[in-house]
Amino acid sequence: MNELTQHVIEIFTRIEAGIIEVAPDALQIVLSVVRIEGVSAIVVGLVALLISFFFMRLANHHFRKYKESYEAGDQLAGLLFTFLSSVGGLTFILTFFNVWTWVKIFSPELSIARDIIAAVIK
Repeated sequence: MNELTQHVIEIFTRIEAGIIEVAPDALQIVLSVVRIEGVSAIVVGLVALLISFFFMRLANHHFRKYKESYEAGDQLAGLLFTFLSSVGGLTFILTFFNVWTWVKIFSPELSIARDIIAAVIK
């Protein structure tokens, strides 16, 4: 082998030793990031649920006012708040009942494997 090939092999050997040295710590960091990602999705769903309840109460208030006064503004406001409440509820359902969100929290290794397979297939 010539000098250049020998030098490249030495460089790759040093890189490999460095990777092997930091790999366990890097893996733990990646697993923590995946868990945090899952927890943040659940938090977003819960916040959406709280906002949905708030809009539902506003809608109920405006519909009661409309029942008493029959003003079109109250009916439109009630419909708008009903729609916004539905969007919040749907957001909660889509995040809270997503299996992969819970997999990220309790089995991040499986979630990473799924992401790798999805990237390879694309």
